[in-house]
Amino acid sequence: MPTPTPVPPRDRADTPWRSEGAPPGPPPKRRMPGGWRGLILAALIVYLVTNLVLSFFNEGDEPVISYTEFSKQVADGNVSKIYSKGDAIQGQLKAERPLPDGDKGDYTKFVTQRPAFADESGREAILRIHTRDIPLAPDADLEQVARTTPGMTGADLANLANEAALLAVRRGQDRVTQADFTDALEKVQLGAARSLVMPEEERRRTAYHESGHALLGMLQPGADPVRKITIVPRGRALGVTLSTPDADRYAYTEDYLRGRIIGALGGMAAEQLVFDVITTGAENDLEQVTNLVRGMVGRWGMSERVGRLTAIPADAQSPYGLLAAPATLDVVDHEMRRIVDECHAEALRLLREHRPKLDALARALLASETLDEPAAYAAAGIPRPARNTDSDGAGPRAAGS
Repeated sequence: MPTPTPVPPRDRADTPWRSEGAPPGPPPKRRMPGGWRGLILAALIVYLVTNLVLSFFNEGDEPVISYTEFSKQVADGNVSKIYSKGDAIQGQLKAERPLPDGDKGDYTKFVTQRPAFADESGREAILRIHTRDIPLAPDADLEQVARTTPGMTGADLANLANEAALLAVRRGQDRVTQADFTDALEKVQLGAARSLVMPEEERRRTAYHESGHALLGMLQPGADPVRKITIVPRGRALGVTLSTPDADRYAYTEDYLRGRIIGALGGMAAEQLVFDVITTGAENDLEQVTNLVRGMVGRWGMSERVGRLTAIPADAQSPYGLLAAPATLDVVDHEMRRIVDECHAEALRLLREHRPKLDALARALLASETLDEPAAYAAAGIPRPARNTDSDGAGPRAAGS
């Protein structure tokens, strides 16, 4: 029988037994695969990917637009991407739009700044600051200007004052008049006028389109007053009807929103009634209608069938299915169509009932091309509304073909 190999004695009591074949000394330290080189490589990859993702927002050649212009593009459903850091906002539009403030060219990428909005008295104070070095004519009413600029920021109001001063200089005046402020506001809100020769038939159709918007705005109880109607092409629109509230409010009633939908459908309804056609001029109107009725049914609880719940996200780019079941979304779609169909039928009914007013307004528009508030109400034969300090409007609204 073989004799077993004796086990070597330990040098100290705290020295562990050594396994046969293991090298003497402490065990080797385990190292991360790649070591520091791997960490550096991983950090470099993260940096490159991050910069690639954000490169869209850091090209440095995006035009700076006002927050009012940004809000208008959001309301029209024309914003596809948004990136924000603090109050800075960068993004991209779905479709090109003309550069604001009369600059030549179009833009899709943009930069803007999230502002602090002022109320009417605050806007008047801001206007007085920006016009303190500008000579004003006796008829220049900054209170009236502040009343018709809800939603405008301090930067917007400074731009408005500068535009009014430039208009006065171009017209050879030594003082800025109320008409200069009105025309400057039109340019800031609606875009610069562009030279375009329209065929007479299309010009007449545009006049009825805008008259339909304006007349229904005048007839709707509690609607925002019509401030200006024009068939002078501005931006991509062949004509524009501008309505603004008398006072700042930040909530909307169902009746008010239905009135806005009826007014927005007025241009299409007028073309159907007078010419028995539907044209592409109603594209922007239908975008506004869709956004309004989507909110009414899916977010603000104004449909009995959908109920008091949020069925669709506030962000139009987010997938609907995350908040509601398919059956609920079918009901949302049905209710949206029902409300729009009811409003369209009401628009046609009102225009048929007031056809003489529609014709008179279109004739005046064809003769003058642009009607301010007093001229528009006079042409339609409708009394100008008294100032309503409890208006449900919260900002300027433009409808156009």
